[in-house]
Amino acid sequence: MKITYTEVHDNLRQLSTSITPESYVYDLLNCFGTAKASITRLKKKFTDSDEVISNGQIHFKKASRNLEQELGVLSQQKSLKKNKIRFVFVTDFKTVFARDVKADDTIQIKIEELHDEFEFFLPLAGMERASLATESVADARAAEKMAKLFDLLKRENAVESEDQIHAMNVFLSRVLFCFFAEDTGIFAKDQFTKTLGSLSHEDGSNVHTVMEELFCVLDTTNRENCSNNFKSFPYVNGGLFAETISIPHFNTRSRRALIECGSLDWSAINPDIFGSMIQAVMDVKKRSEMGMHYTSVQNIMKVLSPLFLDKLTEEYLKILDSDVKDETKVKNLKALCARLSKIKVGDMACGSGNFLIIAYKELRNLEINILRSIKKLQYSDEQSAMYAANQGLLLSDAPQCGISLGQFYGIEYDDFACSIAILSLWLVEHQMNQQFNEELGASEATLPLKSFNNIIHDNALRIDWSSVMPNEGETYIVGNPPFVGARKKNEEHTKDLEAVCKGIRKFKNLDYVSGWFIKGQQFISNNSKAKCALVATNSICQGDSVGILWSHLLSHSSVEIDFAYTSFNWSNNAKGKAAVTCVIVGMRNKSNEDKFIYTSGLKHKVPNINAYLISAPNVFVQAERLPLHKYPKMTFGSMPNDDGNLILTVEQKEQLITEYPEAKLFVRSLLGSKELINSLERYCLWINDDQLDSANAIPPIKNRISAVREYRENSPRAATKKLASTPYKFGEIRHIDKPSILFPSISSENRDYIPCDFFDANVISNNKNFVIYDGDEVLFALLSSKYNMLWAKAVAGRTRNDICYSNTICYNTLPLPNLNDEEKVQLSNLARRILKSRIINGGSLASMYGSSKMPDGLRNIHKELDSFVDSLYQTATNRSNPISTDTERLEVLFKMYTEMKEQQ
Repeated sequence: MKITYTEVHDNLRQLSTSITPESYVYDLLNCFGTAKASITRLKKKFTDSDEVISNGQIHFKKASRNLEQELGVLSQQKSLKKNKIRFVFVTDFKTVFARDVKADDTIQIKIEELHDEFEFFLPLAGMERASLATESVADARAAEKMAKLFDLLKRENAVESEDQIHAMNVFLSRVLFCFFAEDTGIFAKDQFTKTLGSLSHEDGSNVHTVMEELFCVLDTTNRENCSNNFKSFPYVNGGLFAETISIPHFNTRSRRALIECGSLDWSAINPDIFGSMIQAVMDVKKRSEMGMHYTSVQNIMKVLSPLFLDKLTEEYLKILDSDVKDETKVKNLKALCARLSKIKVGDMACGSGNFLIIAYKELRNLEINILRSIKKLQYSDEQSAMYAANQGLLLSDAPQCGISLGQFYGIEYDDFACSIAILSLWLVEHQMNQQFNEELGASEATLPLKSFNNIIHDNALRIDWSSVMPNEGETYIVGNPPFVGARKKNEEHTKDLEAVCKGIRKFKNLDYVSGWFIKGQQFISNNSKAKCALVATNSICQGDSVGILWSHLLSHSSVEIDFAYTSFNWSNNAKGKAAVTCVIVGMRNKSNEDKFIYTSGLKHKVPNINAYLISAPNVFVQAERLPLHKYPKMTFGSMPNDDGNLILTVEQKEQLITEYPEAKLFVRSLLGSKELINSLERYCLWINDDQLDSANAIPPIKNRISAVREYRENSPRAATKKLASTPYKFGEIRHIDKPSILFPSISSENRDYIPCDFFDANVISNNKNFVIYDGDEVLFALLSSKYNMLWAKAVAGRTRNDICYSNTICYNTLPLPNLNDEEKVQLSNLARRILKSRIINGGSLASMYGSSKMPDGLRNIHKELDSFVDSLYQTATNRSNPISTDTERLEVLFKMYTEMKEQQ
């Protein structure tokens, strides 16, 4: 069973109390869940050795002095790469010096404090460290305790029907609030847990009745008829305890688990983190990844900062730096505070509320900074001291909070996540009130909670968003809607999209997230002060999606792209989980405000952002029947349409020619994209009209021809039936007896280049490749450069994560520079060097063009080619500065494409 986050921490803490030098490295690996059999093998292999090497994990060494120097020496050893070592670990059993080889990060720590920095070593447990701490031990431990409680309750209570599931959701939400309340000053310290412990029987038989009475009291203002056991609990309100639900029944174990939950320190909980974790409690399938899908603050801020937080902060600093009187500054700061109190933020796929929580916290923090500045400008030191001395007392002229939860809205399809979102916002409100009180000396009491009905349980694509959030004034739509690819949508997803895609052709080819972009565009179109920014997989800005989705969003509306984050990895910590490649797109009504593209950690001010997230005009690359450039056309290969009867394996070909040598005349090499990329052999029968009688004289060939005829005659398609008259031929023949360049129709996006190759006239390509006849080394070089891959990634469609190259949408539209004779010679020379390097390296194109496998010599020639092609495009577009980034390359390509279309 996979080890959990908190188990690693607890194991290391236990190890720190009993360090045995002879077995320490084995005890250490055991803490991270390394299999006992693997540890046993290491013990046998490295008996009495000061060094232990566990391939794929750690190079451990005992040292008595110069630990840092020893770490440096070990880190330079070539064996690290060979043994795939992740950590170099040197210790004298007092101090540890360690290096994460992959992250190129080092740490120095006392050995007994190793558990305090356990996150550094998480890859030993198969969990990658996030660039930002995305969860804490407190959050993970609380979620795991709640998971245990939920499992025990499910054994004793039916949780199957919609009503039963909802009741359990509400119950857990209430319990979570009570645990948090008793550790953060909302209730008396440990009031909830102590009450349960003293009033409930050890066998758990009356826990549900205690809970029922307590929940009723928490929703009651009049305590005259309440039991003395509960009278000291405060009135909560807010609707949290208003609904009458069926309380689950407990037994001894589940009661104990409930009490154990209460023993945790819930004041250390982060509502934005814990909400995501607790969601996993209700889904056993996601239990092993509990907390791994948490959206980091860092990624949330990529949405919130450029959408509105940056501008608000700039306005605040601008007021402070303005050359005006203090009273004018105060007036302007108060106006900014008033503006903050009217802003509305909505997440229409809010999950457990991460985006809303962070937006709330950031706005409250900004408000606190503004009010602190007002206090400093407006009040004397004596008055400020008075506020500090009267914490918790709302003075009439003291700074007051204007931001409320009523400004935050959400829609969530999952009932429990919806409940947790509401609860988490209440919790973060209390935390921010405490911070406000500490810094400004006055805050409103958390209880009674204010009624909060802005987060609703519904299908965001089937509801009018303005019925949830008023569409007026300064309004922002944010979020991270579900990642469901176009080919992975189920029937319900498709119907949801159909409901919002009226009038949009080919909408079924869109990713599910497109529905939120369409609804977002519709929403902000009706409010000049509204904006929308969403996270999505990068496929929505590539291939078919651009023409289908973005031409609808941008071509006939007042909306434009405000800012964009180009492709970046949206990763999680789960072992074996591939990072999803995402983009962030902000939309607004057309204005003269600046636009920004964020790429590779840099922020670029640009005149326009198009649907491909490039600084270029709003063009939508359309399929072209013929090339827009002057190079030879690219066509599909020939399609057999034969049910496999004209195709031969290597063995079948050898047997046929051995038995009938004359059959050699009718056999040719056949290449599809798999054969092209992987250097596989396959053959086909290729029979011309004047060869039919000779071919039919060979029994195996005649039988195959008969089988093709029968297959085509029985086809339901009229066009295929017609082909039964020529069963000895491929269904669609495009082959010309000329040398050709073959180009795969499917290529991995993980490659830096799309590999193509030359073949002689006798090779037949099937329809899984594209063919260029009369293609020369110059064209080969241009197609082998980075530009072709970048253009394909931008405009081509996708199948899974692979690029579906197209002659009409990719090749025919590819902007290619005009060349002089000298430039053609240089390209030809580079092409020949690439071909020669391939021969020297041997192997398949797949083995040579894998991004991590590319031989150094071949890669260096490609880099040289890219550099030269950069110079060609620089000249073609009259750029003064050299082209050096992929973003610049795409900008150049779209500029040239626009010019090509204008000249067409």
